[in-house]
Amino acid sequence: MRIETLTRMSGQIATNCAGLTDEQAVARIRDHLKAFWTPVMIAELTEFDGDHAGELDPRVSTALSQLVV
Repeated sequence: MRIETLTRMSGQIATNCAGLTDEQAVARIRDHLKAFWTPVMIAELTEFDGDHAGELDPRVSTALSQLVV
């Protein structure tokens, strides 16, 4: 999948967490990614996040770090 699509979708997930605390948002983003994204999608977004620090919503970055072991 194109990285532009993955970054856009991750941003939409983060936007849908408006009104939650950062901790709640991270948990919701993490759970969504784990439930609905393939391991390849998560790996691609994680690689992008590592190469382009600060470009993703910080809550998405934190959620990704909790998924990658």
